[in-house]
Amino acid sequence: MHKGVKALAIGVVLAAGATAAAAMSSPATAADQAVVYRDDEDAAAVRAYWTPERMRQAIDLDRPGTAALPGGPRLAGGPDRGPGTTGGPDWEPRTAGGPGGSPAAIGNAVNARPAGGPDWAPGAAEPVAYAGSNAGRAVAAADRRVGRMFAVYANQPFTCTAAGVPAAAGKGGLIVTAAHCVKQPNGFATRVLYLPGFENGSGQSGTFVGSTYTIDSGFTPVFPGSPVGAFDMAFVSVGPNESGKRLSEVGGEFQVAFDHAKTGLGTAVHYSGDTQTSCLGIITPSSIPTNWVTTCPGASGSSGGALVQENIDGIPTIVGVIGGADAVRMEGHFFEARSRGLYLYARTL
Repeated sequence: MHKGVKALAIGVVLAAGATAAAAMSSPATAADQAVVYRDDEDAAAVRAYWTPERMRQAIDLDRPGTAALPGGPRLAGGPDRGPGTTGGPDWEPRTAGGPGGSPAAIGNAVNARPAGGPDWAPGAAEPVAYAGSNAGRAVAAADRRVGRMFAVYANQPFTCTAAGVPAAAGKGGLIVTAAHCVKQPNGFATRVLYLPGFENGSGQSGTFVGSTYTIDSGFTPVFPGSPVGAFDMAFVSVGPNESGKRLSEVGGEFQVAFDHAKTGLGTAVHYSGDTQTSCLGIITPSSIPTNWVTTCPGASGSSGGALVQENIDGIPTIVGVIGGADAVRMEGHFFEARSRGLYLYARTL
């Protein structure tokens, strides 16, 4: 039986005195505002609820489903953002050049050079593509740093993608997903269960139960089917798995970085149903200042997936999360200075 939940707002200050609107334009001086929700249901009860049958019944939050969950976020419409368009000011699919991209970068960008940025010097050694990257196809073996997240909203079991990031010492773990995967206009999701490296109907490293969700107050909850918005990112604190192992002990975490340039190459890693999928594409800024766009096709279940770049040492690093997609591109929140404050707070919960 579900015992109940609590929600509260807690300020996480990077620098005082800025509004959410100002934070979008100058995040380095923003006062990060965390909205925190705690689900106090017993972990054993959550695990008992998520039977294999319920997992099979869970709908992808991106896919049309029940009246309560009619479908996932879509990219904003209009003459330059509508599904199936051939270009526009926010993105240039399969461009012949530009920051870090060439025709070869779509589907096979192993030898394409990034444009530079905080972790890459221009003209640096050729980056090696993130393991399993290809044009939106299933990976050969699921990465334990990315998993399926199951939850309940309006009595409907649903699923998104999430990825592990470092928590504070001694904590069970921390995952990042899209905010709309844990918060809808009518309330928060409950019974969150995370399975890293999900494949063949189960996780590779056990199950991790969510207890505390942290979202940015700049995020506006919308019903599925609405356009992608700003600050669509949530951190979820999880307890240890059934064996008492923390997420860090089972290889389930990415390094995380903030304030990268929204250029170069990035790999979108997410689930499409039971299948972990990756795509290496060109990253460009969105018309929403906090968001990125990449030339990768969307799929049901992609919400909450990881946007990954390799740093100068060749280590895959998560720099953003997927918020929505259409047939030819994805869009989501890019980790910036405001996100750092939220993360530093969430990792202690």
